[in-house]
Amino acid sequence: MFEKILVPIDGSGPSWNALKTAEILAERFQGELIVLHAAESFSSTELYVDKLPQGNPEKEQEWKTRIGSRILQEAQDRLKDFAGRKAFLLKVGYPSDVIVETAKQENATSIVIGSRGLSGIAEFLLGSVSSRVLQYAPIPVMIVK
Repeated sequence: MFEKILVPIDGSGPSWNALKTAEILAERFQGELIVLHAAESFSSTELYVDKLPQGNPEKEQEWKTRIGSRILQEAQDRLKDFAGRKAFLLKVGYPSDVIVETAKQENATSIVIGSRGLSGIAEFLLGSVSSRVLQYAPIPVMIVK
């Protein structure tokens, strides 16, 4: 189950906890890590109100991709002592869809994801990324707080 672990990260505390958990599991089971940042092409709030991003969408996407690159660099720094195989991916799209699709494309055997949820009405209407991944992933999913 832990031969090839997909670890989506967004820079939040729970995602760093998920990365550490995945590292421990990969070390224990001689597994490989695939660290993924999904740069969202629109925000959940914008999706909910059916509104395009304000300003220049290309600039906004460029900014989100640059932030994603920094998050992946931080992940590389945190995994500097991990001796196993590791890969770092940056993809654009709605996070839960990108995570599930990447798991399939990379033949991941499990997903370890942080429990960063939305709150209030947004969570009710949209659901959290981890909940959607849990619902749609064809492989085991571990949610870490």
